[in-house]
Amino acid sequence: MNDWYTGTIKHVYPVACYTEAIKNMPTDLKIYSSAKEDIQRALQARLAGKPIPPESSRPPSTTTSATTTTSGAGPGTTTTPTTPKKTGISLFLAKLTPGDSQAFPLPLLILGALAILLVAAGGVGMLWQRSHPRDEPPPA
Repeated sequence: MNDWYTGTIKHVYPVACYTEAIKNMPTDLKIYSSAKEDIQRALQARLAGKPIPPESSRPPSTTTSATTTTSGAGPGTTTTPTTPKKTGISLFLAKLTPGDSQAFPLPLLILGALAILLVAAGGVGMLWQRSHPRDEPPPA
């Protein structure tokens, strides 16, 4: 399941792992995603001894480019996906939210940071208001 959450099933697992993943899958994931079909496809590829086919309806993970290499033994080519190196804020966020089902949700982190920022801005505004009182005469 964790491999599927990253965007693609990249690893080969024992047959029992595939069936356990499907059996223990949450109902909403079975209904609203292609997880069950993708894991079944990976299981069929595992049983046939073939490479894992791409998922049906999920977009690929952060794969942006591919490198093609030709083996010296035959005319076939293999395509290996490459992922861009993360730096700065994207690296920080990637380490903070690893992307598996147990990770802390990124939108919740963003909303929490926004709430802290708004509370701080309100506090600064309140302090400014108290330190700069208006010298207007009361209305008549």
